[in-house]
Amino acid sequence: MPREHRNSFNPKHQIKYGQLLEDKFLEQKKVFYTAENGLFEIEQSLEKKVFKGELTPEQADKLLTSVEYARRIILNTRKDEVNKRYEEFKEKLTAKPTLTAFYKKLESAELPGRCQLLNPKINESTQSVEFLIRGVDTKGKEVETRYSVSKDQIENGYLSTRYDSGNHLGVKQKVIINYFTTLEDESTQRFSLFENKKGEFYHAEFFHDQVYEPWFNLLGFFDFGSNTTDKQIICHEKGRYPVSLSARETSQD
Repeated sequence: MPREHRNSFNPKHQIKYGQLLEDKFLEQKKVFYTAENGLFEIEQSLEKKVFKGELTPEQADKLLTSVEYARRIILNTRKDEVNKRYEEFKEKLTAKPTLTAFYKKLESAELPGRCQLLNPKINESTQSVEFLIRGVDTKGKEVETRYSVSKDQIENGYLSTRYDSGNHLGVKQKVIINYFTTLEDESTQRFSLFENKKGEFYHAEFFHDQVYEPWFNLLGFFDFGSNTTDKQIICHEKGRYPVSLSARETSQD
């Protein structure tokens, strides 16, 4: 089994450092807001002094030029620098797990709702993690989708984890594990696992699109007609909104 790299992903650490980044960025935004208000108040004060005759328009214009310089050259330039650094640090909170780390994450995972993650294992011959997702569709029929995520796919960015602070189902601080690939039959598979700061998967989405299904098969060799099925499995924490698994079908000749 591959040895863990010391910098392999740790969702709890990603959330911890992501929260620190957000806090520092918010502090800096407050400083900018205070500075902008201060410059605006200076402009208003100069206008009042001109109105009262305490300053000539020419004197006020010179001072206003200095205020505009402070806003455009100093403040706005600094804001751009901080925004750039924020995005750079946020990008560093995206990680590629090792094959072993991803397997261990699945091995201990419990999915919300009526979803099951079954039989995660490492296939040593193909250097891939294999697992089965099981649920039921809207008609109560059991649905299964098998996934295989290889070491090469991870190294090439088909699977990655990223920190996210946007509000999603009431959860702000989270790590999202994303995966996407196109299979040999030209169907596509993708999934997103949403992990909160407790290390729990509170939401998950699994898709298998353009799955080929023949209308009927003769002698195991000849297929006649076909459907392509888009399978979607959504796993929710109880109480967020109803669990729904659906498969949509479109007919093709």
